[in-house]
Amino acid sequence: MKETCHFAGVSVPKTTVGSVFIGGTGRSGTSLLRRALNSNPDVASVPGETKCINDERFRLAPHWFHGLPSGSREQGVKDLKRLWRERFYCYVHPHKASLKDNQLRGFCLWLDREAMEAELSRLDELVRATSLHEVEAIWGGLYAALFRHRSQAQGKSHWVEKTPRNSFFAEYLYSIIPDMRLINMVRDGRDVALSMQNVAWGEKDYVKALDWWAEEMRETMRVVDSLPESAVLTVRYEDLVTEPNAVMAGIADFIGATPSHDLDIFASSVGRWKDEMPTEAQEHAVTRHGELLERLGYVATVSAHRIVAPTSVPRIDFDMKKRNDGTRYMTDLVLPLHAVLKCVTMREVGQGGEPCFFLRHDVDDDMDAALQMALLEKGHGIRASYFLLPPSPTQGKTNYYGTIDENGLRPNQTVIDQARQLIEWGHEVGLHNNIAELAVYLKRTVAEVLAEQVEFFASHGIKLVGSAAHGGPFFHENGFVSFEIFAEAGVKPGFERGRTIEVDGQVLKLHTLSQADYGFAFEAYSLPYEIGLNDSNGMWGGKLVRHSPHPELNELKGERYLSAFREMVATAHPKSGVQTLQVLVHPEHWGIC
Repeated sequence: MKETCHFAGVSVPKTTVGSVFIGGTGRSGTSLLRRALNSNPDVASVPGETKCINDERFRLAPHWFHGLPSGSREQGVKDLKRLWRERFYCYVHPHKASLKDNQLRGFCLWLDREAMEAELSRLDELVRATSLHEVEAIWGGLYAALFRHRSQAQGKSHWVEKTPRNSFFAEYLYSIIPDMRLINMVRDGRDVALSMQNVAWGEKDYVKALDWWAEEMRETMRVVDSLPESAVLTVRYEDLVTEPNAVMAGIADFIGATPSHDLDIFASSVGRWKDEMPTEAQEHAVTRHGELLERLGYVATVSAHRIVAPTSVPRIDFDMKKRNDGTRYMTDLVLPLHAVLKCVTMREVGQGGEPCFFLRHDVDDDMDAALQMALLEKGHGIRASYFLLPPSPTQGKTNYYGTIDENGLRPNQTVIDQARQLIEWGHEVGLHNNIAELAVYLKRTVAEVLAEQVEFFASHGIKLVGSAAHGGPFFHENGFVSFEIFAEAGVKPGFERGRTIEVDGQVLKLHTLSQADYGFAFEAYSLPYEIGLNDSNGMWGGKLVRHSPHPELNELKGERYLSAFREMVATAHPKSGVQTLQVLVHPEHWGIC
């Protein structure tokens, strides 16, 4: 029987191993533990999150290769090496951590390409593998060897890699690296939901955040329970921050390292939910997930303490991943389309005559998200059209664009700098049109308000190329569409062109303004395109969805959803009759995951 040590009531097998993974749900303390382990004299921390485990191409590679006929195996090895070079070794992160940050992430942060190329020769052995077990051993051997360069460079015996979903996919990690050790971090779901308010990714609704945590935890526990006790150690965040010395000593025994750490750890974040989470969310946690909380050692009660509003923390980071559906914007949507359709700006639609698609971005709320999306597109040579939205009397009198007060609409100077940055990256900028609403509120004519906004940008050397109609309560309640201010634009179905609208005693004559008078080359809803795709309201819609093999796309989850999404994108092909495709994406619907 193996020797064990104990901490926080947990029996820990004592062993020696060099391959260590950290996993757990987001906001559960995985980053804190990695920093603590990196201070250990035996352990080298891998910078960032390689996130290979998140990529199904990485997880499916052994099965794919094992299924190849013998005559295709040499080419298969070449394909896998190319995948490592182009996908896993290095990728561009959309957010700059500092002015000098080159935004590169992955193994390239600490491993030179020559070393990786040398290790890729391990894959040559795949040609002679006779079983899936051998293929997985070779694949996992490469993965571990690349991490081992990190520990060897620092003269340490262990390496530790942290990606939250390591726990979710722990069965796979164990199948390719049988001697690996996983440290699975667990935290009270109520504090997790509260902590998610402080980052740009994830659910901000407490109930939805709690449900997300519970779903992730149940699946992770199923996976963890299937592994041998010697392979996984579950650590509670609360134990780590309240008993750091005992917990870190137990972890050191588990991985066979020296019991040592040098990191100040504070427990002030434990139990914040008692004072900061609304009572109704606490009740939801107890009624829906009380059994799960108690299984993890947490008390399933509702706090009687005074509930105070949490401190608002601004968004500090961004990553391209859809909050609601997990689809990767660039790899699963834009680049597959770009492989079969030419990407053009909206001003270029219809000029070339060849099959194309265009990206329309209505920037409703979050200019920072728009800039990060634009930067990611620039890195792939993609140009898009961004439409900037003035504040709204009914939806918020202040936003990134400017402020409405008694003196009228005052645009922010920063919006000029942001628009200029978009243009420098190759994109075009237009107006997200809610001008009629502003005119009524300011008791001025639509022509005057529109002319002022166009002139504001023009005076700084920025040409607004066109407009895209913005919807909202004002337009729905008054029975017209914002693009109907233009003579060239369409008409709301069921109504007549040139009709008069009276709002608060002010008369608006529709279809009277000429786009050309304002330098506009187009109105987005009047552009010619055969088929469309949009992410309005956080769900995929449009003709492309309805005509795809999976019109029920939004009802699917997980890998079934991703597979269906890719099949839908694949239908946007000239051979299927698609000539022009509009893709409408709202940057604020995308966030860190």
